[in-house]
Amino acid sequence: MKRLWHFIKWNFTDMQPYTKRFLAYFAIGFVSVFIVEGGFFITALLLLLDLSWEIVRNRYEDYRKEQQDLIDTLKK
Repeated sequence: MKRLWHFIKWNFTDMQPYTKRFLAYFAIGFVSVFIVEGGFFITALLLLLDLSWEIVRNRYEDYRKEQQDLIDTLKK
């Protein structure tokens, strides 16, 4: 049993943060199925919100980098 626990722990230490979030969303959806009728749709909503947030955040970072590059170019 101890080996199994160490394997599970080892598996989670190397995961990307988005993978951990997605697993958490599926766990929330699985539990919500037993609590609320149609509860698994919560997982789809959480995944949609997470993906939307990541897309907007990445685009904003690209915008900021482009603006910084422009400022650096104008300073020269």
